[in-house]
Amino acid sequence: MMLSREERSTSVASMAAKQKATRKAKRQATRPIRPKVAPTTRKVPARRPAPDPKSASAPAVTPHLSRLRKPPEKPAPPPDIHARIYESLFRNSPDLLLLIEPNGTLADLSDIAQHVFGKPRKELIGKNISELAAPKDATALLKLFRKHGPVSKGAKEFIWNFKRGRGNAKQLRVRESIVATGGKLFALAVLRDMTPQLENSEKLVRKNAQLQQLNQLLVSLAKHDQLTGIFNRRHFEEILDNELARAIRYRGDLSVGMVDIDDFKKINDTYGHPTGDRVLKTIAQAMQQGVRRTDIVARYGGEEFVMVLPHTPAEGAFEVAEKLRRKIEETEIRIGQTLLRVTISIGIASNIGKAPQREKLMANADAALYDAKHAGKNRTLVHQSISDTAD
Repeated sequence: MMLSREERSTSVASMAAKQKATRKAKRQATRPIRPKVAPTTRKVPARRPAPDPKSASAPAVTPHLSRLRKPPEKPAPPPDIHARIYESLFRNSPDLLLLIEPNGTLADLSDIAQHVFGKPRKELIGKNISELAAPKDATALLKLFRKHGPVSKGAKEFIWNFKRGRGNAKQLRVRESIVATGGKLFALAVLRDMTPQLENSEKLVRKNAQLQQLNQLLVSLAKHDQLTGIFNRRHFEEILDNELARAIRYRGDLSVGMVDIDDFKKINDTYGHPTGDRVLKTIAQAMQQGVRRTDIVARYGGEEFVMVLPHTPAEGAFEVAEKLRRKIEETEIRIGQTLLRVTISIGIASNIGKAPQREKLMANADAALYDAKHAGKNRTLVHQSISDTAD
């Protein structure tokens, strides 16, 4: 008998289901049977009400076991440990320690203090602080006691001037506070010797003063001629540039004069160079005294000198130069038993309201001086050309 396709698939599914059911039945048959136990409920005890702390019958609360353990007791220090610490502190401290009573008496002091005060420790104990400190510093100590009383309100720091040994003074920086011990009030002063630092400061001040003097000397040497003491050529040129700029700005007059000592080489050859130096100094001094306050004189080089005459036209410059020439002509220089007289020649140049450069103005003055020398010396000439203008 032939089965259809649908019948065959149904038959196969049925056989598979039977086999699955058979296997499940075998497993259940071999599994042990466990008895069923009824579930139990846990009883929670009821909370006790908190005891009233005010009630006398309230039970005592037992603290935690850790709180019942007593901390380890520290061994009690020997009876004299504080005394030994105090003794070691005052004997070995690198600082100066003073224990001072309210009336100013020294109750104790460190060993190093005797090196500062220049006296043995035994002699210092019992002395009043006024014997060692300056009066105002001793008074300050007593005021500190009266102000603070038995309560320390912080340390006070100031400088004390102490007398030492044979009267030598030392300056100490004092940090002082009020302490109470044994029912008694003391001032504990920690002192640092400031004398070396103050001495170094004084040395530094002196060194700075010396440096300032040296700087002033250098500035003076940079501006002045070492032999005559008047301005040198370099500083003269700086002054002339400034005066020229001022004359240009304000359209003012400015004149310069070149001065040369007549026959100066003959003076050196006849009387020697020391006499020549003396003549140069005399001429420089006479020029400073013979010009106006606003005029400036300088040594230009060798036996040549220069003058700057601000706000002065050529006519005014000629009058100043002639007055100076006559003054020097009348000056006598004593050389041993000999009276020496010298003369000068002067060349004047002026901007006459124009603005020549420094080099051109000096060249004009030098040309006028050259003409004065060739005209017979001992005279003043003014440069005649006034057509020079700035480029």
